[in-house]
Amino acid sequence: MTTIGNEIDLNEARDLMDETLYVNALHAIWHVEADCGGLTPQEVWRETEWLREEMLKTKRPNRQHMVETLYLHLKRKYTEKTTNVDKTIMCIMMLFADRLITAKKDQSQNPNKEIIRRIVMVLCSKIKDDADLKKDMATMLALMDKAGTENEEKGYMIPWGLDILADAPEWSIQLKAVFKTYADMADPLIQGHLLVSFGTLWDELAEDSQFAAEMKTSTLGQNFNLQLLFNVYGLLYPNFYNTKVGIATIAKTVGANPYARNKDKCYSRGYFTPREIERFDHAIKSQQLLDHINQIIQKHYTTKSV
Repeated sequence: MTTIGNEIDLNEARDLMDETLYVNALHAIWHVEADCGGLTPQEVWRETEWLREEMLKTKRPNRQHMVETLYLHLKRKYTEKTTNVDKTIMCIMMLFADRLITAKKDQSQNPNKEIIRRIVMVLCSKIKDDADLKKDMATMLALMDKAGTENEEKGYMIPWGLDILADAPEWSIQLKAVFKTYADMADPLIQGHLLVSFGTLWDELAEDSQFAAEMKTSTLGQNFNLQLLFNVYGLLYPNFYNTKVGIATIAKTVGANPYARNKDKCYSRGYFTPREIERFDHAIKSQQLLDHINQIIQKHYTTKSV
């Protein structure tokens, strides 16, 4: 039987240290799954992100009915790829349920309680006639509980009130469609190891109320703030773009949109020149907004490739 065999992304591992539930599950997953020919904790977390995305595509009343379908999808994906596919999916589902629990401290008020109940039901049916799997589940629960207690003393607090399946506001959905267009155009220019971070960066910007309020202001003939969007491209240039990519290449890529060729004090040649990048902040409303955007960018940016 073969293992997944992916290289461990050290930058991603460092970023995930900000996620309390990941840290709480870290040792449990290494002990029960990763050290036994299964997925790494990072890979398990990525699959919980995939589960979240699939659930969000489903109407809320129907989400609980997707649990078995998603379980089967994962089983087909990892059969012959891990040493024990049922244990692999158990780890993924347990961590996903743990992330769903945080929506409400009072679980009777948790909007995801039916999904959690369905996950528990499916897992219990799997361990009923499998003593080893039952033992692994008990071990994982014990290790996660122990880590949760110890990590809370170190400042890792459970993010109560965080509903990972909360429906996005309408403006967020609209902005994500706009951002996806420009992010897709820029993908070929981004340093390969930063592609995932580049995508999550735009997702967070779309969900950020302060940034979205500015983005909803009309500029350059669009019904959103295209000028601010281009400024964010300028902020990203020193960190995210491949060092072999020149300003002209970026200009050509974004220039596919005719509004990019409108002139103003910061875009006299249609897009960024080195000098314009140095003074990008002139077109951003305030230092506070500039600092806020930079903070989000740095959260997703990793300085070294691995």
